[in-house]
Amino acid sequence: MATDPHVIEAVRRADPVPDVERLPQPRRSAIGLLALAGKESTVKTLDPKHTTLSPSPRGPRRRALLAFAAAAAVTLAAIGVVALLADDETVPPAAATTTQAPDPTTTTEAATTETPDPTTTTEAATATTTTTQVPPSDPLAGSWEARQLEFGVAAVHATDLGFVALGTRTVSLSTDGVSWDVSLETPFEPLDPQPQDLLPGEPPLGRIESHLSRAAVEYDGSLVVFGSVATDIHSGAGSVEHFMWRTSDGATWTQTPVTTIMTGMGGVQDAAAIGTRLIATMLSESGTIVFVTDDGTDWTMLEPADSGLGGVQLARLTVHGGFAAIGGDPSGQHALYRSVDGTSWMRVDGSEFAASEYPTYSIASHGESMYVGGAVLLEEGFAPALWMSTGTGRFERVALDPSLDGGWGFVDAIEPTDRGLFVLAWQGATEDAPSRIVMHAGDDAATLSVMPDTESLFTGANDAGTLAYDGSRLVVAASVATGPEWTPWSWIWTADA
Repeated sequence: MATDPHVIEAVRRADPVPDVERLPQPRRSAIGLLALAGKESTVKTLDPKHTTLSPSPRGPRRRALLAFAAAAAVTLAAIGVVALLADDETVPPAAATTTQAPDPTTTTEAATTETPDPTTTTEAATATTTTTQVPPSDPLAGSWEARQLEFGVAAVHATDLGFVALGTRTVSLSTDGVSWDVSLETPFEPLDPQPQDLLPGEPPLGRIESHLSRAAVEYDGSLVVFGSVATDIHSGAGSVEHFMWRTSDGATWTQTPVTTIMTGMGGVQDAAAIGTRLIATMLSESGTIVFVTDDGTDWTMLEPADSGLGGVQLARLTVHGGFAAIGGDPSGQHALYRSVDGTSWMRVDGSEFAASEYPTYSIASHGESMYVGGAVLLEEGFAPALWMSTGTGRFERVALDPSLDGGWGFVDAIEPTDRGLFVLAWQGATEDAPSRIVMHAGDDAATLSVMPDTESLFTGANDAGTLAYDGSRLVVAASVATGPEWTPWSWIWTADA
């Protein structure tokens, strides 16, 4: 397939802070499509979904960690060219996702359905409620409500301040997952004049641009988020700074620099806290860089070689008897890595995954159990996969709905709770059906099944789903294809009393 010259121009520009809420549909999951066709990608990407430099099961996600400086821009450009080779047509409606924030106290396609009205706003949206047909005594009994959002969501978290939705430049708060208020907006100053060759629908370039990470952490009585601010980056001689924003009430935010020496790097990959120790990770070609603070103000940077992470790309973090994450080494071997204090990391013997397994998409802990989500290579392509470990360090694959074995996809979010286990799997479009989210739930991993009345609820959803649970409500957010555009939606599941 010939590459559209407009595509080449968009990649050439390599906007260091692209608006993930407005990226065109064909940029999704291109490497996964190539893999499905029997091809392998040799693109070296710092995408948080693919933390190794080995062939990857799918391409950069719209919500991927975005690099600001030259090295990252080249990476994004290479991936963008590959991504735009894919002709991925999806049909509405939208998707859901389940992710659980690390517990800092733990010690250890379906048929095409009618498209939601894209003109409906968050507050004015008509709620659609479906009652789950399960016995009232079932702890997973509840009902769904679908609402269109006025903003795109890269990640949603449940915190003491309520639900937190992270967009490209905004942090929004909600007490019920239905009504949202913007709490923080990071800097943006448009470039004047704008380039004459901006493509239709391409967001304006900025003299000052910012981009939030997907990470949000509760630390010392505060909510903490991370992001990067680029100044004059389009001139070729700009600068990038990485910051932490902190609030105790959701109204007043304090901005603290994390580092100013990471030019050429992506922003914060993830963050986690245990007591007064807060860590943040960034990816580099030489491995994972760890930043450590005990007061939220003064940060110490540990180079990969100094922390035991030389050549190792850590995926997302969790707290399970210390800090933990799945990491990939230069050979492509994935395994569990642990650290008591975040400064010294070691690979857990016996935790290695097979070469056909890519467990780098999501991670969550609850009690003695640790869950990891990703994809596994089958004859039909890369299928969503879930693994569980009960403290031994060895992970066993958990069965998901058999329909997910056809085509390609991944487990993007996991939410283990006292009420039960929620798992969000995403499946890409096929010749016969659009993309979709498949929500699983069960008392535990052994009883997982597709949640009733959700078979067509998330049809047409993109691969950037996210979820959070606050004890009574489960909020899932993703964008749904409405023609050439994407419309952000949320789905709120409320448990029966």
